[in-house]
Amino acid sequence: MTRRTRDQWRQLIAEQQTSGLKASTFCRERQINPAYFSLRKKQLSFDDKPAFIQAKVDGALPANPVLHYNGTDLTLNNASPAWVAQLLRELHV
Repeated sequence: MTRRTRDQWRQLIAEQQTSGLKASTFCRERQINPAYFSLRKKQLSFDDKPAFIQAKVDGALPANPVLHYNGTDLTLNNASPAWVAQLLRELHV
């Protein structure tokens, strides 16, 4: 098994994405375990995400704030700040 650095994995992932090949075909051609390739891709994409979610407030706070996330609107009626914080942490994953 060949040991690769994070930068080498990032390079391989970038090569696969620009190659137009399916990950399984790309891995077979380079004798890489497809499951391990997928795992490293997931790990590295998680590492690249920011450590926090930045909130933006437009004007005065509404009586019933609405969270817009991935095409879904969630009205936060009487939600505690702790609950909203936990929700945002869960959505970040």
